[in-house]
Amino acid sequence: MNNGQLATINAYNNSARQFAEKIATLSNYNECYDYLAQRLRTGNSIRELACGPGNISKYLSSRLELNVTGFDLSGARLDIARENMPNGRFENRSIIDSREVDNE
Repeated sequence: MNNGQLATINAYNNSARQFAEKIATLSNYNECYDYLAQRLRTGNSIRELACGPGNISKYLSSRLELNVTGFDLSGARLDIARENMPNGRFENRSIIDSREVDNE
């Protein structure tokens, strides 16, 4: 990982709580999330790539029971995702590596 990427992850870690409280609570995309939720079924597995605090998974899971796996490089945002969705699986890994989960 290069210095630019590390600086970005650091910035995400430092702003995790503010992001979760201010940005992740906006309802701008709820209509899109509702559209997606209508196409899912209870028990479906979903992956939230670059999940941050897990706000999308949390929103979808408030409508139906899902098996959630989220990936992000910000440990601080993943901590919040785990608080938001204790039954979810959240991993500190790049979305580029997320395809490897099927093989584990």
